[in-house]
Amino acid sequence: MYPLNLPEPILKNERISRRFYNDLSKKILLPKYIKFNKTDTLKAFSLTKVPNVIEIADKSMESVTVSLDEDSMNVEIDGDQENEDELEGKANYTHVSSPVNYIGDLTSKLQSSIEQDTKQIHDSETGDSQKLKDVFWKLMSEGKLAYAYRIAEHFEREIEPFIPARLMHSLVLAQHIRHNSGGLMHALKADYEVLISQIEMGPGLNEETRNLLAAAVLRSAILAPNTNSNQIIVQLSFTGSLYNWMKEVDSFGRSYVPLDLSVLRNIRSESGWQTELKQLQVRTNDAIHRLKSIRITFQPALKVWKKWFEPNGFILSLLQPVLVNDISQIEWLKEQIKKYSDPSETKIKINHADRYEVERSANRHEIIGRTLIQLQTNIMEVIDLAREWVDLVETKPGNNKEYYQRQAKMLQTALKKLHTSVFKELEDDRDLSFPVRVSRLILGKAIQNVYDLFDPEIMIHNKEADPFVILNEDLLMIPEIGLRENYELIDDYIPISILLNAILSPEPTPTQVFNSRLEREDLEGASLILKKIVLDEDLHEELQRKYDKRLKECRESLLHNIRDAVKRVELDFTLNKVVL
Repeated sequence: MYPLNLPEPILKNERISRRFYNDLSKKILLPKYIKFNKTDTLKAFSLTKVPNVIEIADKSMESVTVSLDEDSMNVEIDGDQENEDELEGKANYTHVSSPVNYIGDLTSKLQSSIEQDTKQIHDSETGDSQKLKDVFWKLMSEGKLAYAYRIAEHFEREIEPFIPARLMHSLVLAQHIRHNSGGLMHALKADYEVLISQIEMGPGLNEETRNLLAAAVLRSAILAPNTNSNQIIVQLSFTGSLYNWMKEVDSFGRSYVPLDLSVLRNIRSESGWQTELKQLQVRTNDAIHRLKSIRITFQPALKVWKKWFEPNGFILSLLQPVLVNDISQIEWLKEQIKKYSDPSETKIKINHADRYEVERSANRHEIIGRTLIQLQTNIMEVIDLAREWVDLVETKPGNNKEYYQRQAKMLQTALKKLHTSVFKELEDDRDLSFPVRVSRLILGKAIQNVYDLFDPEIMIHNKEADPFVILNEDLLMIPEIGLRENYELIDDYIPISILLNAILSPEPTPTQVFNSRLEREDLEGASLILKKIVLDEDLHEELQRKYDKRLKECRESLLHNIRDAVKRVELDFTLNKVVL
């Protein structure tokens, strides 16, 4: 046995590649992947400072054992004498490449300089665009896409063309797409339309932009072809296995039939299906009672909402098929789901009901702002319940899904054959710039995201998150950035100084953020802390009391200001300073 002492940490996040093992010895063909004891999974893992023993199987040797302790990792190989002789001696390594996490030494090299670069930009009045680009790519390498998106926005508004903000917007959203209709689908479709007209694609496109474009459209092409993502895929000039991989995805997306995960993942018995149906009906009935009595302060909107809960009203008509399992209504309900998953359609529906169902005067303002958002959010909850019922009906045991199952299996098989060669091409990052390496990392994760769709052990949530939540949830811990209760930004633009300061500073505690938002009278942001952050029960009660007290103070202050303004207007009118 000849130990190869490898400084720790070298194994971190996700996969081990052939290139690392070839680096150990150019003469010995070592196995392509590392393998856990008692399992052959290739899922993400982390071995940093975790004592463990991992076995690798290979035909060319009896065994390879990797053992970790607090300070080092030892690789011991049992094989024939010839192989042992070739491995005689010691070799030191500080980096392992992997199909998904292969940024390499450049990441650690940038680590020491990135904070200094950020500080210099933050302290400068004009900022250094190249250093800001370095910060952008570093944030991308750490998976902080929402922050990187805001930097791309800043470049577009204030400096010079860089990575298009619309591309970053779609990249952040695309990893969460689940359905071929809905808010995410419409948001991504709008993004792709802009990108098609904005970016000159083809052989002349730089690699980092090409890789990010591919990462932004792959999942959409399979699960939401209505986004027209295939119009981008077909224009991306990849070669080799990556070209073939993209070709398979494009070919599947051209049918405009989304991948039906249920035919691969949701194998139910008849009794199990009936149990799920009953549970859904109970949740639907509970939702009706809860939604019917929600508090809506704007009276015209409240009248519309109550109207929709009358017999044959809009909301009850969407949920009635669920309550009684009326399969004859499934096609009609699919059309309603497709139509009212679009926020623009729900806005039209709300204001049409305001004018013609409730018959409010036409010279009054439309329902807008926070009240509109509240109604749209409630409608989406109803749509999600209806969609869940449709999916359940279509996966009932005995339903003929052979065609869809065959199509899904064909795609799965084609992509599986290309798995190794695709990641091998992505790993070949010799002499590449840091931005290109990071873009390959992002593309590798997007490709793995597609493979995960076929893995029954990985949970794929049926319900999509709201686009505002996806884009802005990471900003909740920055108290200077105001957020509404649906995570929409209060101000359209985030000053770059606020973002850089958040990157430089230690992350505050939830209590600190909560108190800071209360001081700024950002009650909606403070409320999100209470709703979204897991807090100790006693602490939650304490913060809730603070919130209630501050809310009361703000209401009283607002009422005082209104009364004062009325008195001033009346006084000015009396003194002929105001003409009504």
